[in-house]
Amino acid sequence: MSALAIATTHNDWSLDLSVLVTVAGWLFALAGAFRTFFPSAQRPGPSLSIYIVTAMLLSLGDALAVLAFLRPTHWISSPR
Repeated sequence: MSALAIATTHNDWSLDLSVLVTVAGWLFALAGAFRTFFPSAQRPGPSLSIYIVTAMLLSLGDALAVLAFLRPTHWISSPR
């Protein structure tokens, strides 16, 4: 449910960092829908690649959180 809230309230497709939040919201919404409609689908087991992808996603989330709090003017698109 939270992915749908992100996807619908932050539906900004401008070419800046805010599009990452929009894309992440839609990807999480699609992943949730897939898990809802196909609950018995095979999931990957623990492996090195899963840990690497998880670490990369956590790092990306940390970087976006820091950028959101810093809010330099050259990273944010101008209001329309």
